[in-house]
Amino acid sequence: MFRNGGRKALSTSRVYLESLLEYGRAVLTEKEPWQKKVLTHEARKLFMGGNLRVRGSAPAEAPESWARNERPAVLDPSQMPKPKEAEGSAILFYLHSLAHVELNAINLCWDTMVRFSNVEMPEDFYDELLQVADDESRHYGWLHTRLNDLGSEYGAYPVHDLIWQAARTTNTDLAERLAIGQLVQEARGLDAAPRVADRLRSWKDKESAQIVAQIGVEEVDHVKMGVKWYLHLCKRDEIADPISNFHKIALKHANYGALSPPFNEKRRTMAGLTPEWYQPVSAIVVEILKQRNLERPTIPANRWQIAEHVAVTVNSSESFFILTYRQRTTVGEGGEDVQPDTVQMFRPAYQKLVQELPDRLIS
Repeated sequence: MFRNGGRKALSTSRVYLESLLEYGRAVLTEKEPWQKKVLTHEARKLFMGGNLRVRGSAPAEAPESWARNERPAVLDPSQMPKPKEAEGSAILFYLHSLAHVELNAINLCWDTMVRFSNVEMPEDFYDELLQVADDESRHYGWLHTRLNDLGSEYGAYPVHDLIWQAARTTNTDLAERLAIGQLVQEARGLDAAPRVADRLRSWKDKESAQIVAQIGVEEVDHVKMGVKWYLHLCKRDEIADPISNFHKIALKHANYGALSPPFNEKRRTMAGLTPEWYQPVSAIVVEILKQRNLERPTIPANRWQIAEHVAVTVNSSESFFILTYRQRTTVGEGGEDVQPDTVQMFRPAYQKLVQELPDRLIS
């Protein structure tokens, strides 16, 4: 079931790179997803065999962005279709979304190794992060192959770039990177994978469900790795309360959706994330979102109709709702009387933002 089928490496004869960090840069500058997987597996095999050192003769620098093909199209999260709205089947959409997550998890691991190579860390750190990258590559391979088996491919559906956005906002602090990458984003996978697997089973796709379920099981160790090295950095930097520090980082950088319930408490606890890590910050997020959503304005039914109700995300942590009302046409002696659209936010403080939004969002 879990096979590494698909395309072969782009080159069957090649010169091995000098160091682990050079492999990292090679992956990050490689556009072809399958080749990212191949390079990662190659690096892991060499490193495990003692044939690859962490650093080479010259320092490796992380690229400003991760190379990617033109497909899939990258959309703002607010423009992403729902699974039931996607062309083809919801199953393909789910598998494609997960493949995108796994591919970007590969990028994130390598970016963390290369970008923070100036931070003094034990070799075990690189060993464990490379193991995570290798796992993510295997996961991508499973999903890539399953998409092919079902007549689709990676690139067929649009994707968002929330993982890249989080990487970009945490590119100067390793503790923040681990907190968001592993303790928030990977931990969200612990919550989501069992639910997605159950949904796939309900759609009679047992093979896809098994793949997703196994990925969810393996993500526990990834979160555990993040907790371990985040605590290592807190101890080194003499941070007295690592959990409170995590709360601050999460509220500063994380997508609020990743901090909202429901949570898979059992799997999170297995990974070292007991409820005191995430419940307090989740309570804050829930309250923030509650404050942002005022009651729907009362409009006389005989005079107004809702023209549109749009959910808009300004950035990864700023979500709100727009209501557009249009006055119904009335006919009097002077003919039709059509009032212009009235746009109202759930929070009046956002009224100025509404005026600056593209017309397409409120037309």
